[in-house]
Amino acid sequence: MDINIFAHTQEVPNRAKVGNAVVNAKRTKHKGFDVFKLFGTNQDGAPFEINIFLDNGQKIAQSIEVAGEYGKAIKANPANGYKVATTG
Repeated sequence: MDINIFAHTQEVPNRAKVGNAVVNAKRTKHKGFDVFKLFGTNQDGAPFEINIFLDNGQKIAQSIEVAGEYGKAIKANPANGYKVATTG
């Protein structure tokens, strides 16, 4: 499944003329499980909610990856004819 929500820092024009997306994250602990929720409104003003049910103590891995067209990594972009650098 692929979900795309465009949360811009400045208002951008769109068909619905409603402004920018709002994205929130919340983890709620229950007895025996947790719920990690992403919720808000998308770029067209429609509400969304994604619930991920986790066993107690389950960690949520988070990472930040640098795309090939960002900053110093631009030289690693195959579109520029350079070999892609790997991180990890």
